[in-house]
Amino acid sequence: MKKFFLILIAVIGLNITANAQSAEISDIWLEHNVYYSGYNCLAIHFECSVEGMQGKTVNMATYFFDANGNGVRAPYAVPAQFKSSNGQLSVGTNVRIKYDDAYWDDCVLYIPYGVFPYPGSYMCAVQISHSSYGVLAISSEEYFDIHI
Repeated sequence: MKKFFLILIAVIGLNITANAQSAEISDIWLEHNVYYSGYNCLAIHFECSVEGMQGKTVNMATYFFDANGNGVRAPYAVPAQFKSSNGQLSVGTNVRIKYDDAYWDDCVLYIPYGVFPYPGSYMCAVQISHSSYGVLAISSEEYFDIHI
């Protein structure tokens, strides 16, 4: 009887592990001076995968930081689509996951240069999150300069 319960626990454990919610951002790169929706933008490209999230919606967002690693506050007049809920400069999109394992070789988020509060050095990082599961993945930081 003990063996039966151990086997049952092992099978249930494997099933839970196989359906775990996770994400990975394997690469990030920037492209400058891209015109998108009539604006001169910074294009943030990234390669990522999401597992165990079929039918759920994840948020893929880029957050911006100053050269010291502090979150950059979005200027007051910046449209809401370029601000996080706490006012940090960001850009993102919600993606509904169609398959249990999903992969993208080139996701792109665009942010107009005009929404940055000042010229200078910045860094950014991409984050994939879900409202119930929290942050699933964070990319490495990419450094860049803005000359407004």
